[in-house]
Amino acid sequence: MGQHLLITKYLMVDTPARDKLLDIMINISKSVAVNEPDVLRYALLVPSDDDDRRTMYSIEEYTDDPAFQAHLATSGVKDMFAWVGSSPGQVFAPVGGVTCDRLDVTADVLALGLVRPSFPGYPDPCIVVEKVEYENGKIKDTLRDWRVAVEAARGKEDGTLMFGVYPYHHDAFKEKGEGDTVSSEKLFVVGAYESEEHWREVHGREESVEGRAGLERVVLKMKGGFLLRSDDAGSG
Repeated sequence: MGQHLLITKYLMVDTPARDKLLDIMINISKSVAVNEPDVLRYALLVPSDDDDRRTMYSIEEYTDDPAFQAHLATSGVKDMFAWVGSSPGQVFAPVGGVTCDRLDVTADVLALGLVRPSFPGYPDPCIVVEKVEYENGKIKDTLRDWRVAVEAARGKEDGTLMFGVYPYHHDAFKEKGEGDTVSSEKLFVVGAYESEEHWREVHGREESVEGRAGLERVVLKMKGGFLLRSDDAGSG
């Protein structure tokens, strides 16, 4: 089993609820940075579109499941769950409140990415998360194209600070019953760029669309936490 990467979208009932959850999770991230070395990422983000004041995201990565379980057992996380539980209907939207995608990150997957040494301390990067869905069996055919995209970014795009492609085949907290078949396969693309202009004008790449069944994309900005520990940089 590889590292665990969780990408979670939170849709809140209103802006004050989002601000409250952000404050709580930012405080948790400060403790994580000091006390939980097996938490490799703990980033809190909001849409770059300022008109969306109800949505936030977290990107978390753990070395393994025991590290994730240990994090859940910390006092800060327990207090957060207690706050949510004590405020029914006042935190998350009744529909689409929390959506979590979990990826098991293996060594092969880690090879599909780059990190610039300058990234951990870069001020206000533009973060883009893409969820790409392919018809069943088609995802393997696209990985070569994604490797080409990674190498192109590594060699020609200094403004691409981080770029990772994470294929996976299941959704977190959703168990498939016996006899169920998988009708589609998905991957996440997580990128950090020196600016939104760089992402749109320089990083723009030819993506393999053959067999693609869907695409969700969100442009984000950091509000707290960290997308990478400083001692993990340097593969770009």
